[in-house]
Amino acid sequence: LKGKWDESAILFMALVGRPGACKSHPLNFAIRPFTELDGKATRAYVKACEEYERQRELPMKERTDPHPVAPVCKRFLISDATPEAMLLIHSQNLRGILMWNDELAGWFKNFNRYNKGSDEEYWLKLFNANPSFSDRKGVKNSVYISRPFISVVGTIQNGILNELAQGSRTSNGFIDRLLFVMPGNQDKQPWSDREPSFDIEAAWADIIGRLVAMPYETDDDGNIVAGILPFTP
Repeated sequence: LKGKWDESAILFMALVGRPGACKSHPLNFAIRPFTELDGKATRAYVKACEEYERQRELPMKERTDPHPVAPVCKRFLISDATPEAMLLIHSQNLRGILMWNDELAGWFKNFNRYNKGSDEEYWLKLFNANPSFSDRKGVKNSVYISRPFISVVGTIQNGILNELAQGSRTSNGFIDRLLFVMPGNQDKQPWSDREPSFDIEAAWADIIGRLVAMPYETDDDGNIVAGILPFTP
């Protein structure tokens, strides 16, 4: 924006509508290319794990790699994870991940489920892309991410919006960071047999495919260097 002030393109987004207003369908459509990419990556990960275990069981001289490295699962989406587990997944997917909750109420209702700390402050920190680290008892390696990129998206009903505003969320800036999407017309539309004149699903998948295939730079430690897109006049 100016000087050293730059903002991450992180979004905390809530699609708002009454029950039966077809909130989930457009969200699922938008997410589908990522679910398919994650499915493909998971299948590759399972095969890599099987090969890793097979190599470890072989005598040293028969191994393709004398010291095989455990594979990691590449992914874009998570749905429910502790902060520690989420940072571990993020450390293996440094381009960013998305917390996808079809029912967004489940996200904030689970705050502090696993500990007595304040998950709200934790998510505020993530929204600002501040450095994050995790030290867990019994784990040899700490997880440190210099510039986390975790977005959140889901749906929520009008009637439970007040629950989102309970506690300190209206005063600590948490609710101000949520982008609420509220369609003006939520009436049920009559059934139509009309279809788009082109394959919109394939076109969207192509857009996402080109996006995730974009190259990126890394520093000497292997961390991804965030690219800055300046505003034009």
